[in-house]
Amino acid sequence: MKIRGDIMHKLFSRLPTKKGSLSLSINAIVVLILAITMLGLGLAFIRNLFGGAVGKLQDIYAGLSEEDKTTLAASQDEITLLQSDLKVSGREVQVPFALRNIRADKIGLRIRKNFYCFDAIGVPKTGTPTNQLANNVLNQIYLGQAGGVVSVDTAKIETDLKSQNGLTLPTTPWITFLTYDDRDLPQAKSDVLPLTVRVAAGAPPTTYSCAFAPVIIRAVDSASRFSSISPGATGFDIYATKYFNIVYSK
Repeated sequence: MKIRGDIMHKLFSRLPTKKGSLSLSINAIVVLILAITMLGLGLAFIRNLFGGAVGKLQDIYAGLSEEDKTTLAASQDEITLLQSDLKVSGREVQVPFALRNIRADKIGLRIRKNFYCFDAIGVPKTGTPTNQLANNVLNQIYLGQAGGVVSVDTAKIETDLKSQNGLTLPTTPWITFLTYDDRDLPQAKSDVLPLTVRVAAGAPPTTYSCAFAPVIIRAVDSASRFSSISPGATGFDIYATKYFNIVYSK
C-alpha cells in the first residue's frame, strides 16, 4: 500500500497546481496588455508624424490669398511659381505653386522628391573633401567652363533627373522642400499646392539655383486604364522642368 501511495504522489505532484496555472495566466495577460500598449503608442507616433506634416501643408494652403490661388490656377504653363526669385529671410518660407496637366489624358506626378538646389552663387565650387562649402554645392560633374566662366550643365542635370538614381547631390543639402509626395491631375486641369522652403542653419546667405522636375509615375495606358508606370531604361519621364532661384538672407 505504501508503494502504491508513493507512486500516486509522484504522478499527481507533476501535474500543474491551480496556483501555478493562475500565475501563468496572469503573466500572459500582462504580456498581452504591454504588447497592445506598445502597438498603440507606435501607431500614434506614426500618425502624428505624418498627420502633422499633412496638416501643416493644409494650413499653408488655407493661408493663401484668393488672388494668388486664382492667378496660379489660371496659368496655362505646366509649372507655375508666383516669382522666379523666392526670397527667404530666416529659416523657412511658405510659397504656393501650381501644376497643370496639358497632356491628353490623366496623369500622376511625383512631386516632393523632385525639387533640387544645385548651385550656390559665389560659393567656391572646388576644394578638398574637408571644405564644408564645396561639399554642400553641386557635384563637379554638372559644371562646365567656357571662356573662363564656370556654368551649370543643365543638359547633364536633366539626363540624370530621368534616371532612377537622380542627381549626385550633397548628403546634407542647404535647401530642403516640403510638399505633397505625389498628385493626380485630370486632363486640362490645374492644382494649386503649398510648398515650404527650409534653409539649413549653416547655409551661407547667397542666391541658390534650383529646379523642380516632377516625373510621371501614373498615366492612362493602352487599355484606357489609369495605372502605375515602370521606369524605362533611362528612368521615369520628366513631365516638365522649372528653374528658379532662392535668394537667402539671414
